[in-house]
Amino acid sequence: MDLQEMKASWQQAGTAPGNKLRMEGFLHNKKHLTVIWKVKLKLLVEAVFMVLLLLFFYDIFDGDQKPVYANVALVTGTMFYFCSNMLGYFAIRQVAEEQDICHSLKRLLQKLMRAKVFSLTAMLLFSLTLLLFFMSAVALTPQKLFLMAGFQTFVLVQVYLSGNMWNSRIRQIRQLLHELGE
Repeated sequence: MDLQEMKASWQQAGTAPGNKLRMEGFLHNKKHLTVIWKVKLKLLVEAVFMVLLLLFFYDIFDGDQKPVYANVALVTGTMFYFCSNMLGYFAIRQVAEEQDICHSLKRLLQKLMRAKVFSLTAMLLFSLTLLLFFMSAVALTPQKLFLMAGFQTFVLVQVYLSGNMWNSRIRQIRQLLHELGE
């Protein structure tokens, strides 16, 4: 084997005919970029909501008339939810950390599954802290119990939809791993 053959062999090592195109397609996948963009938008909207809630909950929602534990719970739940959003964003943002794309995708899959659990838990805790805050200094009447049940139903639907969104992202990564032969 002469030097030219060795160079050609080295340059072609590890590249099957369709592999390079599939890899480039994955790395420049507009669908993946759209997912990242949607997560960024979701994070921005929720961050604005969280900041406004924390800035005005004491004045607009009469935080001074609520028990201290309700105020602390609301601030803690809000911060926990915001941190879970950041974790989900960073888990989705980091795709290829290593040379081996399959190993990177496996790590991304693990991060996504952890982020899913953390995100859904944070959403439930945040909704419970909202419920605690708004119901802490209120006499419960049948109408208010009905509103509380409606809020709980809304939260459960949100958790279900969010869970489906996470499952779809996880399914996309699993499909890519399957296509790459892992």
